[in-house]
Amino acid sequence: MVAGVFDAPGRRSYSYGMNKILIWASVLLVVIFGGRALVQHMSRSANENTARNRVEAFLRGMTPGGDFQEAFNMWEAGDLGAIQRMTQEEYNAEVARLNAWLAQRGLGQRIERYEVLSATLVAPPEGLEAAAVEVSCTVNGRPATILAVKDQRLEWVE
Repeated sequence: MVAGVFDAPGRRSYSYGMNKILIWASVLLVVIFGGRALVQHMSRSANENTARNRVEAFLRGMTPGGDFQEAFNMWEAGDLGAIQRMTQEEYNAEVARLNAWLAQRGLGQRIERYEVLSATLVAPPEGLEAAAVEVSCTVNGRPATILAVKDQRLEWVE
């Protein structure tokens, strides 16, 4: 039978080939839209995990016996080499900024205890813009939220 030929009054009959094309087109649409949703979910999870790990490393480094250099690098840019690109004067100035940042929340130079609670993507990556993730935690028993954006300093969320 030829595709599109009427075989009964008002009823159109399609060939096996046309049915096959429609099925493949449907499958393709599901794969495209389902794949996009999967990629977005994976991107969200990856960004949240990266931010959570960065804040965790910062807080761990600020505890007694922690690695201050790692903490500084995580605060500065989330890059273990951030400190190596600075002169001693730049480093001293940045450490003073870090101490002032901690003082905004009434924290001293050391964090006694912390717990990272959750990470939430608040701005997905677009073009050259990195994702922004809010990481909720407790620091020395007090709730805090820290904004983590790749290659940028950690910030308190008000």
